[in-house]
Amino acid sequence: MPVPAITAGTARRVPRLLAGLGHPPGLAGHEHAYGPLRVPPRRPGRLIDVVEASGLTGRGGAGYPAGCKMRAVAVAPGRKTVVANGAEGEPASGKDRLLLTRLPHLVLDGIALAAQAVGADQAYLCVHGTDGALLGHLDRAVAEREAAGSRPGSGRCSAGRRPAIQGQPAC
Repeated sequence: MPVPAITAGTARRVPRLLAGLGHPPGLAGHEHAYGPLRVPPRRPGRLIDVVEASGLTGRGGAGYPAGCKMRAVAVAPGRKTVVANGAEGEPASGKDRLLLTRLPHLVLDGIALAAQAVGADQAYLCVHGTDGALLGHLDRAVAEREAAGSRPGSGRCSAGRRPAIQGQPAC
């Protein structure tokens, strides 16, 4: 059964992110658990409104509201790029690796939605290039999406919104 749609009124009642760990791996399992990505019609600011209403904050230490970041990028002039940090910079933390190995399509959906919300024409997911197993999981997830196609209306990442996976040397 798909996870319920997130709206401004239900954002705080949606099951937690890791609730989906029980579904089968791969794009088919992801779509069974969460439904296919449905990129909403371009309504400037709607997704950002939902993110703001959810209270989502960054995890980089400051806890800065994600919606504020997104809105600032959306209204700024010039070309926009989304960069997602999956490099696990926090000491003794394994959350990024867990999400990227077990729920990569959920992360890729989030990146695609963030790019659409702010009007970005490119997106990157940065991870440590020394983690070959993680890079393998991500390569398979991107290949699954490419094999499924980027048909208009399919909800999958379009060619212009497909995150590039960037492996960076470990610190």
